[in-house]
Amino acid sequence: TQVGSLESASLDGTGSVVTDDDSVLVHGIAAQRAFRLERRISQVERDGSVSADQLAKLLIESVEYQSTPEGKQGRLQRALSLLEQTDGLASPSLVPVLRALGEAHADLGQAREQVDAFRRALHIAGRAGGASEVDLAPLRAALG
Repeated sequence: TQVGSLESASLDGTGSVVTDDDSVLVHGIAAQRAFRLERRISQVERDGSVSADQLAKLLIESVEYQSTPEGKQGRLQRALSLLEQTDGLASPSLVPVLRALGEAHADLGQAREQVDAFRRALHIAGRAGGASEVDLAPLRAALG
């Protein structure tokens, strides 16, 4: 039996054929993952069963499943706040969150907030060291 229609098929990044049926399966798996994450976050918020650091990681993981830029921004703001409380205001763990938050601000047309987030990420990365130029280049490019 043939699965999917080759008329509506496309190539994915690996050169494999992806049909509409495959796409539905992938989206279904993503929806299940998003639902499980949301349920876990709600449970953790109710009973406090994990540390603030672990909750921040769950929030960051859930960002890709947020359907609106505002939803993404809200999750990242909350994760940043939790990480600041647990790791400190100048912790290198803030750099990827600040970068993602800057991108979320850009998606919402909030240029000033984007610049602030990127500058802070660069400042922290510069003081802490260890960040690769590959990670920092997009921040520098966005700042001009």
